[in-house]
Amino acid sequence: MVNTSTDNLTVSTKLTLLPGAKLNLLPGAAVSGLTVEDVQGLQKGLERKPNSHSPAFTGVPTAPTATSGTNTTQIATTEFVKTALDNLSGTAPALLNTLSELASALDNDANFASTVTTSLDAKAPLASPGLTGTPTAPTATAGTNDIQIATTAFVTSAVSTETSNRNTALDLKAPLANPTFTGTVNGITATMVGLGSVNNTSDAAKPISTATQTALDAKASTTALSSAISTEVSDRNSAISTAISALTPASVGLGNVDNTSDAAKVSSGAIKDALDLKASLSGATFTGTVNGITATMVGLGNVDNTSDANKPISTATQTALNAKASLAGAAFTGTVTGISKAMVGLGNVDNTADADKAVSTATQTALNAKASLSGAAFTGTVTGISKAMVGLGNVDNTADADKAVSTATQTALNLKASLESPSLTGTPLAPTAAAGTNNTQIATTAFVASAVADLLGADVLPALDTLKELATALNDDADFAGTVTNALGEKAPSASPTFTGTVNFETSAVTGLTKAMVNLENVDNTSDAAKVSSGAIKDALDAKANIASPTFTGTVSGITAAMVGITIHTVNNNTYLKVDLGGGSVYWFGPSVQSPL
Repeated sequence: MVNTSTDNLTVSTKLTLLPGAKLNLLPGAAVSGLTVEDVQGLQKGLERKPNSHSPAFTGVPTAPTATSGTNTTQIATTEFVKTALDNLSGTAPALLNTLSELASALDNDANFASTVTTSLDAKAPLASPGLTGTPTAPTATAGTNDIQIATTAFVTSAVSTETSNRNTALDLKAPLANPTFTGTVNGITATMVGLGSVNNTSDAAKPISTATQTALDAKASTTALSSAISTEVSDRNSAISTAISALTPASVGLGNVDNTSDAAKVSSGAIKDALDLKASLSGATFTGTVNGITATMVGLGNVDNTSDANKPISTATQTALNAKASLAGAAFTGTVTGISKAMVGLGNVDNTADADKAVSTATQTALNAKASLSGAAFTGTVTGISKAMVGLGNVDNTADADKAVSTATQTALNLKASLESPSLTGTPLAPTAAAGTNNTQIATTAFVASAVADLLGADVLPALDTLKELATALNDDADFAGTVTNALGEKAPSASPTFTGTVNFETSAVTGLTKAMVNLENVDNTSDAAKVSSGAIKDALDAKANIASPTFTGTVSGITAAMVGITIHTVNNNTYLKVDLGGGSVYWFGPSVQSPL
């Protein structure tokens, strides 16, 4: 704001200095609130203070130590870092308090748990082991009956002994097919072999049985039957030929039918009369009233049956009319042409936007009498302006290099940290460096927490997140991997284990060990008393005759008539057969039913 009077000029404004700008005051000028003493040495004081952005401290900067667990942009001191590392280490023993020592205890195997698990999976547990492959073990002494493992050699020997004993018993039996008996065979009669009603006669000597003769008597002579059939067939063929030659169309109900093909048939009178009542497809002339034909049939399905005077306005016509202006009260849209500014009483108005209107002559005359805001060139003598008038009454006319540090500036500088060995208080904050940064940049508590978290890993269990807990998990054994490896070496693999000494199992079931693994896949787990006869033994037994009521097949040799109680006697040149069934039952067979003796 500029105030003018007859003797001075007062300027009151707010000055803003941009970076790098300087304020030069003429002698006698003053800036409100500042003296020369206030600004002298200001630059030197500022040069001793760090920038707020990326400050570079020297010496030994110090700061308050953040509370353990803090994870912010607060500066992390060496004490904070040491506490974080101590918390991570816990009270781990000296040989297991570094990651290198833990890695060595794990045999430097990044997949140690998987390696141990794989090794353990290949081992058989003491309780109910599940063995695979071909397990081996010492063979027990024949006859051993306890929980010692039975090898294939042990079982094969036991099976061989049992088989030999059974074969010896089978060798004493007679086969069912073609048995050959020796010695004296007793107790077999004709009835026992299903021949109780059979007479001992040859086929050539057998008489015709009563049933056979009765059947033969009911049969006709083949010669007479052949002659009768031939005569009957001849008579029937002759009758069929005579009947076919006597057939006529009338006799089969077709007396009025002409023997013509379908293509040669003429139209009957009835068909011709019906066709005469039909219209031709080409050039038909209808008479009377024609019914049954619709507008659709002649391609006019959408045409309404109304006179021209009664037809309504179509949709297309109405759309076209809607685009036209009414004669009364028309409301135009878009760009209307053909109407001039004179027609509406604005003949002297220029068609320019407000922002583009020129300065009128009267306005320009008034502006010419005013001073420009920028670079005003006053004329005449301008007097009466002092530094106080422009709001700089307290400003001393000193060069920038000579300005003293003001009290307020010094107070502000006292609150700033020195570049060299600053001692920070309160809760100092700083930008958190990117993970992995390794230089002299200040580390925040968040940077330290992130580094510790990266060291622990994302899936670390709370019970294993310190070196002490890891060492405890490893049983405080710096050679844990070797200890585990040695322990595993004393275990039998579940696949094809080789046992030594006397191998015993608890009475609980052993899973995974199958009879096939010990080459006994065909052996059933049954006691000797419950064993069934094998296929071979059963076949051998089936081929033997029972002692009681045996049934023989094929040719039975070695059995004499005497062995079954049958003797032959010749009396008076007649042969008689004597059958002794035992118990006093004796039968004679011969020329006479009476006993010859």
